[in-house]
Amino acid sequence: MLTHRPMKGAPLPTALGGAAEYLARALAMDLSPVRVNAVCPGIVLTDHVKQTMPVAMLQSMVAPLPVPRGASPEEAAKAYVYLMLNGYATGQILPVDGGGLLV
Repeated sequence: MLTHRPMKGAPLPTALGGAAEYLARALAMDLSPVRVNAVCPGIVLTDHVKQTMPVAMLQSMVAPLPVPRGASPEEAAKAYVYLMLNGYATGQILPVDGGGLLV
């Protein structure tokens, strides 16, 4: 989500996220009729995140969200499955962020 809401001290992840989104869109044009889409996840509570992110940091990141929690890996995976199953979706960027783009 840094692509849409940059944070101080994170210019490289912000730029790389934007590049990945536009690469997906450009590939959707170049590889047509092959469909290319991307998912833009917010905080996903993977084992790695749960083991390495301090609880206070995680809580401060999810508190302002309309859905004030991180996504389960299964919830995030459903976004990828949706884009794979929808044969008419191409060049799309699907945010799965608990409403993070709203705040």
